[in-house]
Order: sequence, then structure tokens, then C-alpha cells
Amino acid sequence: MIQYNNSDITFTDFRRCSFKAVLKVTYVMASNNLPVDPLKFVLQITVFSLLLVPGILWAVLKKFIPVKPKSVKGQVVLITGAARGIGRELATRFGKLGAKVACVDIDESGNHETAQIIKDCGGVAKSYKCDVSKKDDIKILHSKVKQDLGPVDIVINNAGIVWGHLYIDPSKDQFITDQINVNLMAHIWMNREILPSMLERNCGHIVAMSSMSSMAGVANISTYTVSKWGINGMMECLHNELKQFNCNVKTTNILPYFIKTNEKVSAFLDIRLPEIPTHIAGEEMMKGILEERRIFSVPGHMLNMVHILRLLPDNLQALFNNILYVKIRGEPQDDIPKVIGATIAYVYFPPEPKNVEGKLILITGAARGNGRELAMQFHRLGAKIVCVDKDEVGNNETVDRIKVEGGQAVGFKVNITDKEQVMMMHAAVRDKMGPVDILVNNAAVVETTLFANPEADDTISEIVIREILPSMLERNSGHIVTISSVTSLKGMPLLFAYSATKFALNGMMESLTNELKLIKSDVITTTVCPYFIANCPDKSKARILRLQELPVEDACALIIEGILRNERVFTIPDYYFYSVPLVKFLPEDLQDIICDIVYSNIEPTPDEEKIIQKYTKFVEMNKPQYSTFAPCLKMGSVPD
Repeated sequence: MIQYNNSDITFTDFRRCSFKAVLKVTYVMASNNLPVDPLKFVLQITVFSLLLVPGILWAVLKKFIPVKPKSVKGQVVLITGAARGIGRELATRFGKLGAKVACVDIDESGNHETAQIIKDCGGVAKSYKCDVSKKDDIKILHSKVKQDLGPVDIVINNAGIVWGHLYIDPSKDQFITDQINVNLMAHIWMNREILPSMLERNCGHIVAMSSMSSMAGVANISTYTVSKWGINGMMECLHNELKQFNCNVKTTNILPYFIKTNEKVSAFLDIRLPEIPTHIAGEEMMKGILEERRIFSVPGHMLNMVHILRLLPDNLQALFNNILYVKIRGEPQDDIPKVIGATIAYVYFPPEPKNVEGKLILITGAARGNGRELAMQFHRLGAKIVCVDKDEVGNNETVDRIKVEGGQAVGFKVNITDKEQVMMMHAAVRDKMGPVDILVNNAAVVETTLFANPEADDTISEIVIREILPSMLERNSGHIVTISSVTSLKGMPLLFAYSATKFALNGMMESLTNELKLIKSDVITTTVCPYFIANCPDKSKARILRLQELPVEDACALIIEGILRNERVFTIPDYYFYSVPLVKFLPEDLQDIICDIVYSNIEPTPDEEKIIQKYTKFVEMNKPQYSTFAPCLKMGSVPD
């Protein structure tokens, strides 16, 4: 329970999105903060209100108005994963439209065959062998393509590894690394290599091949799901960052259902809906790319269907997943009365918080901020605390504070990206304190960086779940908590690496939840998506009063109450969880307006400001004079 001006706001108020909670939080935060750019804020609200109804009507009308596809004749299209499947399908289709196709794949033989098919049809194509998971290889590739075919106009990041695995399979460590590197990091390295040349010409199109599994976690393909959720976050951040330059570089994110491209993969999957034939999927993808859609699914209705699903209670979401998604077990119809009854009971009679007295709770990132506050509040509930952080001094200070208050705590200096250190830490914890009952994954890096900044080389780190989960499964007891972020629901400019990792975390937790259901385990998962928390000096400045930063003590109290009630996923404030899917139903232009209103104004560093100014100049120099909606044109092709 939280005290706001002598008035209590409970977690239940937030979970039910009660008007009382919204008013109280708004009042308290408004009394302590002023909005950034108040006149601009009022103007944006006015513009959005005026455009809301016309924008929705226009979006509906456009569904019935054919969109003229752009011409790609003579343009250079670079396609990764072109040796087979959907990559080959897209490459041959672009070749028939007169594009010069750069076929990229690590499979030299299949890639050469794709290029030859295009040439036999009278097209222009060249094959390039490249390991897209390696940044240096991508630099060499880009140089060769520019020399052979010219500057890249469209890049399609299609390469991916599709095989699945059990989350806790200890033999899959290298496979996980390879899958993240190919499926996610390759997108980042490729885009960051080619994007600057597109910005210089104020022209280009970046296409990402995501998956419908990026909208709902699927058991037994957790790493694949992680990579695809990360792609969604990266592409949203990139879109919002490009808006800052007011440029004509376009982005497209494609979310296909399972496509029949590989018989071995098809044999591995147990799906209820049939796979989509490659030629049908390719036709739909080409249509979306040439119409420059920002995000779409194949088939098209699935994206909105999943957005609606996100508004349902957890139990009904699980039931719906059983009906549609892979690895179907049992007949979902038998569970309908039970699920509906449990959902109604949960909404109106929420469970009592569980008791953590005497439980062992391991918290990463415990040296400061959220981690320290969570450690202190859990200790006051009688739990034994394991504090984990790279910052030994700050971590020891947290331990000392707990001991001063009479609590039990130990600290470990650990780099959680180092598997050996994590294994040694876990062994020491079991020897000193016993098995871990609750794992709170809180450690994170929140540095800002521009997507086009060549100096920023952020990486995706693994966490300690795979080390601790097996012991929980052996005891059939435990609770895994991940502190994500609201940026995992909607990408933000200057936070592309942070948002991508948080999107990926959400996907991992959803896949893990579904995998635990398959084995009927009592291990519980919780994903927390808080808004910005005032736990340290921060560059973010929110515009809307009710979304100002929460005090760290109050935010952590809400986090702990959600954990104690075994909530599967929640945001702070809770209404944000429902508002994001609703916003995604709006037309894209209205989404951009409302996101600009709601989101924080992240201030760039001096170096980032120089990069923004540099590319803004290129955009102004190469801006089309006759239409802001002109198709992608090469520099110098705009008429005088």
C-alpha cells in the first residue's frame, strides 16, 4: 500500500485501473512537477483531438482504396538469407520488377543459385557470401555492394535461424548465442552500417523480417521469440528516431505466421493452423513493402487479432493461445468454464499477497536504485536477501544497510553476462543460504544512443534464469521476476538498444511461461514494466503530468505487491498496459502524434546532437521539392 497525501492507493486500484488511483497519482505528480513545453503539450492534445475521428475514418477508407506501389526499377535491393525460402522468393520478385538484387547468405551455393535464377529471367543480381552476425564482415559486404551495384536503396533483413529448444536445455548455450547474433544482432549491425548512407541521400527503405511469435511467446522456441521481440523494439525505436530527422527513409516490419519454407522445420512444429505457402507469403510481403507499410502481419488480420488478445485477462489469453498456437496439448474447450470462472473470481476477489518470510530472494543490480530499494523492502517483509552487482562498493552498502536493520543478506560481485561467474555465484549461494526461492532480474544498462551513431556497440546480455531455473523445477517451487520497462511496449528514440533488450525480455518471459505450462510446473513468472522511476539522475523528461517519474520507494512497493500476488505481467502505472494496445489500433499518423505527447523527451548527448545536426543537414539538402510523400528517389533524380 502506498501513501499519497495521506490517502492510500493499493496495487488492486492500479490493477483495476481505478479512476481513484489515476486521479490521486495525477494530483500528487502534478503538485511536484510541471509539464515540459506546456504550450506544445496543449497544442499537441488539440491537434490529436481534432484529427482522431477524421484519421480513423480515413484509415478505414484507405482499406478500400488501392495504393499505388512504388517503383523499384534500377534500385539496389540487398536481401539477407537469400539462398532459399522466403529470401529467394523476395529476391526473384524484386529481380522481375527491374531491381538490382544483392543476394547475401552464408550458403554460397544456394545464394549463387538464387542470383542465377534472377539472371536467367533477364534481371540483374550478384551473390555475396557473408556471415551477417559479424559486424566486420558486414562492413566489407557493404563496400563490395556499393562498388558493384551502387548505394543500397532497400535492405531486407531476412536471415534467421528458426530451430527451437527447451529453455533449460544445458547443451544449447552456443546455439542461443548464435540465434541471437543472427536473428537480432545482424539486423542491428546491418542497419547501422547502411543507414548513414541512406540519411545522406535522404532516401532508403529498411525492412525487417520479424514473426507473429514476436506478439505472443511460444513454448520451445524461446530464443527465437526473444530475437523477434527484440526486432520489434528496434524497429519502433528506429522509426521514432528517423522522425527526429524529418527524413524520407522508410521502415517496414513484417510479422509473418509460420511459412512453409523448410520441411525439417515443418516436421518439428505442431501447429493447428496450416503453414502459409512461400509464394503466397512472398506476394503479401512484396505488396506491403512496395506500399511502404510500417508494420503488418501475414496474413493481415492476425496483427489486430493479437492486439485485441492483449486486452484480455491472462487466463483467457492462455486459452486463446491454446486454440491457435503451436504445441497444442489437450482440448481447450474442456477448460472454458474453468478459465472463465477463474478470471471472474480473480478480477473481483484478488488473491491475498503470499508470505515471503524466511524465503531466499536473489536480486541482480542491487547496488543502487530499484535493486537496492527492492532488497530493503523484501528484507522488511522477513526475507533473506542475496545482492548481486558488478559494483562491489554499492552492493556491499546495500548488504550493510540490511544488516543494520537486523536482516540477513550476502553480497556477490558478479558480471551477469559471464556464465562462469553466474555458476560460481549460484553454487556459493546454495552453500551459504540455501536454494533460491525468488529470482528478481533487475540489472540493466540504460545508456542512450542514436541508431546512426557508429561509436555505440551495445550488446544483448544473458541473465541468470537458465542457471537457477533447474533447481526450482527440481523442487517444483519458485518465482522468476524480470524488471522490464514500458519501453518494451513501445519503442523510443535514443533508446534503441535498451528498448530492443526489453522487448526481447518480454518475449523470453512469455515463452518461458508457456513452456512451464507445458510441463505443468508450479514455478511462477512475473514481468514488470514500470514507467521511468526517479531512482537516479536521469535525462528523461515526461510531458504528461500523470506519467511523471514515480518515486523509487513507491514504485518498488507496487512492484513487490504485484510479485506477492503472483501477477504474470503488469505495468506501473497499470493503465499503461491497456493503453498501448488501444493506441496500436489507431492509424499510424495518429499513433505518432499520441506517442510524441506521452513519451519522454530524451535529451541527446553533445556528441549525439552533432550527429542529429549532421544528418538533418543532409535531409534538408536532399528533400523532395514537390511532395513530402514522394517515393524513394536517388539523389539528383528530383526535377529542378
